[in-house]
Order: sequence, then structure tokens, then C-alpha cells
Amino acid sequence: LIERRAFSGMVEKYPRYWDGNEWEQYSLRLVRERHGAQNVQSIPARVKGDLGIECITTDGCVYQSYAPEETADTAKAASAMRAKANRDLNKLTKNKTEITKLLGGLQVRRWILLCPFLDDKDVVTTIANKAQAVLAAGLPFLDSAFRGLVHCQEDFANEIEKIRLAALGTSLDLKSPTTEEITATDNRIDQSLDDKISRGFPTLALDQKRRRKVGFIRTHIRAENAL
Repeated sequence: LIERRAFSGMVEKYPRYWDGNEWEQYSLRLVRERHGAQNVQSIPARVKGDLGIECITTDGCVYQSYAPEETADTAKAASAMRAKANRDLNKLTKNKTEITKLLGGLQVRRWILLCPFLDDKDVVTTIANKAQAVLAAGLPFLDSAFRGLVHCQEDFANEIEKIRLAALGTSLDLKSPTTEEITATDNRIDQSLDDKISRGFPTLALDQKRRRKVGFIRTHIRAENAL
């Protein structure tokens, strides 16, 4: 992840602008990292839309991802988030019959709008109030503790770090040779390195040359072990 300087002059830890499709795929990966891939069911939108549900988890969370096109204007971004939440929360009532069948008895405890960033607390208030209005409609698949939330990348900091580390590959546990082990080795290569250091650094004291040689050897061995 690349840190960049945002419009406000502050350094942003996470990128604010995302293509909608890219954010959808990335947010689904975050959800799978948090809940476990075996506990997450994505909802295809190709046929009859996504019903206001991007994915569901076996512990009763419903996620809908959204990346606003406006990232610099806080008010416009917040307005777009509120509009998105209102539209999709309304879909729970509009599509209650199909959603009831889809959930198969699972009770939904949380509806979460997952966005790249969250700047305006009015978005939190709007979603919370709208969710309570939907709960009052008496939908059969909503738990009595149903709540509407909005999360952003900062809420998934641990999951993002795990994904970052996984992208780096398996960590290497390399043992560096001790100075005693290197000193105990006496061969033609060792002597050749002594000669090259003496020619390249003629003014170095004997102990400085030895330390430099040990450093060269240790670096070489670590590189070979890594390969």
C-alpha cells in the first residue's frame, strides 16, 4: 500500500480513490480475511442485481461495498455514501421474499457499508437511523439486535497488514555465520579476499581489514542461503 499526501495536506495511510470493481474485489478479500473464507458467501449481481447485499457471513453480517468517485470533497463523498446506504437498505424491504430464501434461516445482525475512507460522522448517523427504520418494518430475517454500520480501511488495519505480508512471500530464517566460524576457515578464496582488501584499502589497520573481510563473507553467505 502506498502512502500519499491527501488534499488536506495530511499523509494518508491508505489510498482513497478506487475503481468500483477493484474496491468490490478488495473489500471482499478483506471480509474473507476477517471472517474466514469458509464463512463468507458472495452474492452474484449478474442476475436480478445484488439485492443490496455484496456478501453475507455465517455469523450474521451483511456487507455492501462502495467506493465514491469523489474523494477530495468531503461533503460530496459523504452525500454519495448516505445515498448508497439508503438505496441498498431499502432493497432489504423491497426484496424481502428473495432475501429470506437466500439466507435460509440466518438472522442478520449487522448491515455494513464498507468504503475506502470515512470522514463525516453524519454518514454513521444516517446509516444507523435508516437501519433502525428497516428493523421496525419487521423483516423476518433481521435479528432484534440488527444495526447498520459504516466501516473503512482503518477498521480493517489488521487484515490489510496480513494481506500485505502474504504478498511478500514466506519469511526466511537465515543463520549468519559467527566471526569464529569465518575465522576458522582458511582457504584460497579467503586469502584472495585478504589480498583484494589490502590492495583496495591499503591504509586500513589489520583489525579493520579483518572486520571488512568478515562483513563481505557474512553478506555473501546470507545471499547464497537466501537463494
